[in-house]
Formats: sequence, structure tokens, C-alpha cells
Amino acid sequence: MIAFTPGAKTAKITMNGHTLKFSSDVKLLGVMLDEKLLFNKHIQYVIGKATKFFNKLCLFTRPTWGAHPENIRAIYHQVIVPIVTYAAGVWGHVASKRGVRKRLEKMQRGFAIKAIKAFRTVSTSAALALAEFTPIDLKIQEVHAVERTRLSCTSDFLPHDITYEKPT
Repeated sequence: MIAFTPGAKTAKITMNGHTLKFSSDVKLLGVMLDEKLLFNKHIQYVIGKATKFFNKLCLFTRPTWGAHPENIRAIYHQVIVPIVTYAAGVWGHVASKRGVRKRLEKMQRGFAIKAIKAFRTVSTSAALALAEFTPIDLKIQEVHAVERTRLSCTSDFLPHDITYEKPT
């Protein structure tokens, strides 16, 4: 159980004779929620998950041999991007923070270097451009904006007199 306000922490909830204890974070439908809704644990969880895939990929790729770059791009786009952007409609607003952006960029850099079969001395921006990867923080913000538009039926990109039509 998690409390989002100080007053909620005073609650005593019992189920089947067991008193529930408060936790500082909880995983709900694959999203790590914390007390202040900063989503730092979720970012750490997602990056850790993507890093596990990257470490397995490193076993099969080197700058001079290994998996074909197109296969690495396909793995990145079909596996890693969906893992990282999962539920970004809820937590995507934190992707614009500098610390979060740097951690996501660090994770994405490894995949870009493997996709272009470059050495580790290549800069991050050059690797992303050559691999044709959209910066992951922008992708997260895009997913967040699309989900926000879907739920609120308004968008920053549409004039205010035009409303978004929901499919029936």
C-alpha cells in the first residue's frame, strides 16, 4: 500500500486480520509508482530492463563481426522502444528532466553504437544520427502527448475551436 499524502499515512487498513504496511513505492501494471510521483524508480527499472537486453546483445556483436546492423536496428525498434515507452502516457512528462534525459541517452547510446558497428569513441549525437534513432526522450514525450490528446480530446497542436473526434 502506498500513501500519496501525509494524511493518508495515518490510515490503518486491515485485511483478513493482517494489518497492511505502507511502502515508499509500488509496482502497478508494470509502472513503478513512488510517493511523490517522480517516477525515478520506474526510469531505473526500465533502463535496467533495456540494459539486460543490451548486455545479451553484446555477446553477439562487435565492431568488426557479429549480427547485421539491420537486425540490431530491428531489435531496438521492436523490443527496446516498446519496453521504454510502455505507459509513457502516465510518466512521460518526466522525460524532459535533464537527469532522466541523460540516463535514457546513455542507455540508447549503446544500441546506436552496436547498430552502426562503431567503436566506443564515437559521440552519442553522431551515433544516434548515423543509426537513424530518434532520441528516446523525444519518443517518450511523443507517446505522452498522443496519450494525453486521446484522453483529453485536446491538443497543443490543434486550434482551440477544433475538437478531437473520438471514434464511436
